[in-house]
Amino acid sequence: MRLRDVWRRIAFLSWRDRHLEDVDEELRLHHELRARAFEEQGLTPESAAIAAQRRLGNRTYVKESAWDVWSIAPIENAWRDLKIAIRVLRGNPGFTILAVLTLALGIGATTAMFSVIDNVLVEPFPYAHQQRLATLVIHDLSSNQFGFRTLLPPAEFLDYKQKSGVFDDVMGVAISRATWTTAGTPESVNAPLVTGNTFQFLGVRPLLGRFAVPSDATPGSPPVCVMSYSFWQSRFAGDPGVIGKTLILDGTPRTVIGVMPRRFVFWSADVWIPAALRHDRAALQPPWFYLLGRLKIGLTVEKADPQIQILADRLAAIYRPNLYPRDFTASLQTFADSSVGKFRQTLFTLLAAVGLLLLIACANVANLLLARVTARKREFAIRNSLGAGWWRVVRQLFIESGVIAILGAATGCLFAWGGLKVLVAVLPHDTFPDEAVIGLNLHVLEGTVAVAILTALFFGLVPVISGLRRDLNDALKSDGREHTDVGGGQLRNVLTVCEVAISLVLLAAAAVTMRSFLREREVQLGLNPQHLLTAKIFLTKDNRSLEQQVRFIDGLTNTLRRMPGVLDVATTSDFPPFVGAPTEFAVAGKPHSEQYDGQFAMIDANLFRTLGVSLLRGRNLTDADILRKRMFVVVNQALVDKFFRDKDPIGQQIEVTTLAYLPQPLRNPSFEIVGVVRNFTNRGLRQPVVPEAFVPYTISALGGFSVILRTAGAPDALGKTVEGTALTLDGSAVVRHVRTMEQGLEDESYAKPRFGVEIYVVFAALGLLLASTGLYGVMSYTVSQRKREMGIRVALGAKPGDVQRLVIETGMRFVAIGILAGLLGSFLLLRFIQSQTWGVSTYDPITLGSVAGILIVIGLAACYVPSMAATRVDPARTLRSE
Repeated sequence: MRLRDVWRRIAFLSWRDRHLEDVDEELRLHHELRARAFEEQGLTPESAAIAAQRRLGNRTYVKESAWDVWSIAPIENAWRDLKIAIRVLRGNPGFTILAVLTLALGIGATTAMFSVIDNVLVEPFPYAHQQRLATLVIHDLSSNQFGFRTLLPPAEFLDYKQKSGVFDDVMGVAISRATWTTAGTPESVNAPLVTGNTFQFLGVRPLLGRFAVPSDATPGSPPVCVMSYSFWQSRFAGDPGVIGKTLILDGTPRTVIGVMPRRFVFWSADVWIPAALRHDRAALQPPWFYLLGRLKIGLTVEKADPQIQILADRLAAIYRPNLYPRDFTASLQTFADSSVGKFRQTLFTLLAAVGLLLLIACANVANLLLARVTARKREFAIRNSLGAGWWRVVRQLFIESGVIAILGAATGCLFAWGGLKVLVAVLPHDTFPDEAVIGLNLHVLEGTVAVAILTALFFGLVPVISGLRRDLNDALKSDGREHTDVGGGQLRNVLTVCEVAISLVLLAAAAVTMRSFLREREVQLGLNPQHLLTAKIFLTKDNRSLEQQVRFIDGLTNTLRRMPGVLDVATTSDFPPFVGAPTEFAVAGKPHSEQYDGQFAMIDANLFRTLGVSLLRGRNLTDADILRKRMFVVVNQALVDKFFRDKDPIGQQIEVTTLAYLPQPLRNPSFEIVGVVRNFTNRGLRQPVVPEAFVPYTISALGGFSVILRTAGAPDALGKTVEGTALTLDGSAVVRHVRTMEQGLEDESYAKPRFGVEIYVVFAALGLLLASTGLYGVMSYTVSQRKREMGIRVALGAKPGDVQRLVIETGMRFVAIGILAGLLGSFLLLRFIQSQTWGVSTYDPITLGSVAGILIVIGLAACYVPSMAATRVDPARTLRSE
């Protein structure tokens, strides 16, 4: 068929009624002309009209022949079926609304979760070639998941850039803050240092001006900076004249050359400063750089890892022991994984959960359609007897299913839009990149359409398989009533069993994650987190010497201690209760071949009193020990248990080896143990307490530490005071994570498990609701179809309680089979969430037994109402109706 003919036929469909009127007019003209010719031959007008009609033939057949020539039959038939489907669904609003809302719940949840995955894992960044971006991670194998390094000194960074052979290009960024000097009060801004090729590497065009290029980072080039969109809006009110203005950052006038778009928030910067790197292997002073490379085309992180490990082994011989532990691995990690971390697995698990929820929704709609097909079997039988073929009826059912699926998908998108607002609000902080914009986009809508088509095929095929295999004569004689026993409708029963089984899996997942979360909340910290305010402070620029750090800490703690409402102040290089600096220990009298791993912290004399940690033996460090830099150390009980099981640790010597390799090293890092404190959490809640040594903070400088305040009242009220005091002492200091310790625990330890619990509980509740309504629907339909049988049973002497028990037993048989299938599915599937739980087994019999008990109670409730309807059947009226 030529293209012209196709367009002509499509045009015919558009003006179908007018064309058919033209055919009628033409047939009428032919009839009149022939009748007139017969009249001229001598026939009466009546005989002439009859003869003309006989000569012309069947007008309907002629019109249909013309229709076939001018129209496209498949489209015409589909359009007719669509109108019939809409008319049928409009005639049953209760069924249609229930089916659409059921599907909308499943499709909406799936769409919302797919939106998160697409925007967080698939395309989270606006950067070019984001799927090929990878970063370097060096793991300390002796320190499990906490022992890793992603920052490199400039010389090491350049070594990996120039010698790895796996990257097309490499950029670097370093943490840095700068003091912005204005006419008013100086302000500390986030001003990370970036290599000159950073903006070209990331491939995002500036909103205004230009971005920095490699020539801007060469020595002697004019000082410049690039401004972020948020900083431009908040400080300059979006003034386009900002380009060319000068910002005085750390005393250096820098010209603003560009403003980046809103979504370009790399490293959460206010301004970016181009920086030059020198290949000086002896210079290990900060700033250290984060390496981000673009893999060569066709290369994956798995294929590139062996080359990276070979290079790392060579560099370890140069930089060890300053930068490389004895046992380590060097590997690449995709940029998305480095941003999302282990939350990737959580998201995929939740996607699987909403997939199970969608299956329940589909099974529910399939059950509804099965009931509808059974009720309409007489209608289909009449259609068959009038000539409609099997495929014609199947097509009609599929189009009805498709209409329901489309309405469900459209409503589901509305649910997803609202659900995403809630989901983004409850997502734990720092679980996805700042660049990610979570919302409905073209990819997500395409996925929703695909889900709608698949669901239509799924629940549309079920009634086709079951509902149309009936004898035509039986269907015409049955008058729409079933004459099978109570156990009939096997396919509906199977679907109900599947709903119960899937609901049990979702409930078990929710119960396991909830028990894990509660177990984590019960962990004894070994310290008192109430009324504690913590802040992380990093000294930058030229204030990193030991004397400067000691002077800064003394000034800070003395000032804060005088503040109203402050009971005590302490400092530590540790970040309790989460992580400290890893080290190896050497114990006098022990062979050096024995490796002792742990961590250390540099503290002042007030730490244990401020944290509420008790002393078990010996004494604490004193102000005199701190001031005079005495080589004394306090250790925790875990260190004593591991290294001094058979002797008194007081007076023993222990060497903290890492102190010999700091930027400001300690030549002989051997200390005398003067005290032992009670264990307190020092590597997060899920990890056991590791051996830790506490040394005076005056012996070396790390450039970063935590300040901890114990307050009489609400500690968060002093947050601005801590930040203002630190910046007054050093305007370039970086003050981060000012929060209460309880809030820190919520953010770092409890937020993600709580999120998992909340989402699983929501999904499990929806699944339970759909499964219970599905069971209720099946039992109600069963009772309504078998009223005659119930009436006969009562007429023959059955008591109402016997009928009620029969209905409940029938329904609970489905529940029992579903529970057994769900328990088996739980054993197979829940192992995939094992990494997201802690302290509990996914095969815990108490948890699974409790979940099964909940389903039994819900099943009894779902069967009770239909069973009561069965007891109200009037046997006399039922028998008379026959």
